[in-house]
This record gives sequence, C-alpha cells and structure tokens, in this order.
Amino acid sequence: MSPRRSERTTPSPSAEAQESARRKMDDARKVVESKLAWLERADNLAHLSEDVKGLRRQLERLETMVMGLYAALEPRPDSKPPQDGELDRYVIRAKEAAKFIGVAEATLAQWRMTGEGPQFVKNGPRQVLYRIGDIKAWIDRNVVASTSAYYTRDHR
Repeated sequence: MSPRRSERTTPSPSAEAQESARRKMDDARKVVESKLAWLERADNLAHLSEDVKGLRRQLERLETMVMGLYAALEPRPDSKPPQDGELDRYVIRAKEAAKFIGVAEATLAQWRMTGEGPQFVKNGPRQVLYRIGDIKAWIDRNVVASTSAYYTRDHR
C-alpha cells in the first residue's frame, strides 16, 4: 500500500534556505523598485524636456517681439526731421500746448473761452488741437518790454 497524500513526507526546507530565499527576493524587489524609480525619473525628464522646449519657443517669440520694438524705435534712414516751416503746421493736444506755454491746462481752456490764448483747431466736439505755428505767433504777439507795457497795450 502506498502512503496517503497527507502521510507523504516532504522534506522541509531548512531555516537557512528559507532565509536565503527571502533575502534573494528582497534584493530582487529592491532592484525592480530602483529600475521603476529610474524609469519614472526618465519619464519626468522627458516631460521636463518638453517643458523646456516650450519655454525656449516662448523665449524666441519674445526675443522677436523685442527686436521688432527696437527696430521700430530706431530712426528710419528715409525719414527727415521736419524743417522749421513744416514744424509750424504740426498740431499738438491741449495738454502738450499747456506744457509748451507753461500754464495749466485749465488756464488754456479759460483762454479759449475768452479768446485770449493762441488760436486753436477744434477736431470734433471734444478734441482741441493747437498748431505749433499759432502758439509761436501768439507768444510773439505777447512779448513786452516791461510789466507796465502789458497793461497799457491792447492785449488779445
């Protein structure tokens, strides 16, 4: 008669063999984990590489924009500065005219109401412009030699 299955004797591995197998499994697990960590880092580096490429493209676009702005600010070789006679036809806003004359913008507005200031150009219901030639002519008309001369002459 053959022994029953439960009665069969199987050699039990020794404690040393079991410990050795457990160490080998732990070592193998550590190797696999380190390889997985390395693969994750490599994947992260690939994503970083894509991010760097995107940033590089943005930087190149910004550089192009800045170079375009610098080019726009440089004087063009075909443009000449206006001659003195041409400058008189240029118009400036009321704010710049007030600075040019040296008075407040409100003073200039009051002079427009009373007719005391330089001639002006009305460009629509709100915009007021001054020709540089008109401002210069008004300044020339108001040149006096003394304070008393201002009060004795007909100033307009």
